This record gives sequence, structure tokens and C-alpha cells, in this order.
Amino acid sequence: MSLRLLPLLVVPLCGCVQFSARPLVPEWTATSQVHRQESDGLTIAAQALGKGIAETQFIGRPTRARGYFPVVLLFENEGDSAFVIRRHGVRLETNDRQVFHSASLYEVFEDLKYSKNSALWGLPLGILPALVFSERIDDQNQEFLEDLREKVFRDIRIWKNPRTYNAVVFFKMAPERANALDPTRVTVSIEVEREDGDGSTQLLQFRVVPKESLQ
Repeated sequence: MSLRLLPLLVVPLCGCVQFSARPLVPEWTATSQVHRQESDGLTIAAQALGKGIAETQFIGRPTRARGYFPVVLLFENEGDSAFVIRRHGVRLETNDRQVFHSASLYEVFEDLKYSKNSALWGLPLGILPALVFSERIDDQNQEFLEDLREKVFRDIRIWKNPRTYNAVVFFKMAPERANALDPTRVTVSIEVEREDGDGSTQLLQFRVVPKESLQ
């Protein structure tokens, strides 16, 4: 194969692996949502990312087909206390009483990242195109991981003097369940620790119904 022809063959192949995702919308605030809960100055609401367009736009990868139900949690602290929310205290409850737990950042990444097996597509063109394609997959997976680090919910402390925080929670379940689940028929349960100025803490329980899926 002529080296002059190599870019013409590799560039279209690499185009098959192109990560792109929009940032979460700053205008999504907890206090602007119809379905929200407020306690002690903290407001929490939720938006479920719809199948297809919404999940691809904001996550960059199909999620429900891989067994994840993504929900954006919106927090707004207008009180005088700080609040601690831990990932293991966030659960999704369905109308038929099933409970699903949130996955960690690296669980989501490992399940949704581009497979290196895709580099085999370049083998008919030779070893060099396959290696170039493999490097392209690594680069796009790194971009995907960095984007997830910005968006995926992790243990947080929301300070006083109004502070907003939005993050995506990925609830792990069977793919067929994730595809069929109606976001308006689930409840997100969130355990919150309120930290008072004297060092004491109080456990609060929030329950919010996600807004209809974003399209």
C-alpha cells in the first residue's frame, strides 16, 4: 500500500470513533423545577435523560441499551448549613417496588467506553492503519473519561450561601429494563446529612420524581 494513500483510508475509519457530548445546561436549577423537594434551605429536583437524542447529546454514548438509566440531579442550597450527599445514599425506586443503585464513575466508563476490538476493522488495510485506529480509540476514550469526571455524581458537600450543583446519576439495571422504564413512574430517593455549625449532623430524606425525559 502506498503511504500517500494511507491518510485517505485511515481518516474515514477514525471518523467512526468520535466522542462528542454537550455540557449539562447551567439553566437547569432545582428551584425552577415543578417537581422538587425543599428542606432546611436545600432544594433537590431531577431530570431523566431520554432515550436516543438526549442521552447521546449529554453523555455521548448510548446508556440505556447498556443497562444504565441516567438521571440528572439538581441541587440548590439557599440555607445556612452545609449538606453532604453520598453516592450510596442515592437510589431509584420504581412503582413495582424495585430498587436500583447508582454506579461509580469507573463502572460507567468501563461499560460504555469504545471497545478496542473496533481496531480490528483496520486490519484489512494493514497493521499500520489498525494501530492508528487503536490510538484513536484510546484518545476518544480518554475524552469520554474526562467528560464523565465532570458530570458523574460522586460524594459531595454543598456549602451554604447559595450553591448549585448538577450531576448525572447512572442507575444500573438490565438493558431491557432501562429501555422500557418510564421516568415519570419512578422516584429518586436521596439521603442527605445536614451539617450544623456546632458540629452536629442531622439525616434528611428527599424523594423526587424526575421531570419527563429531555429530548
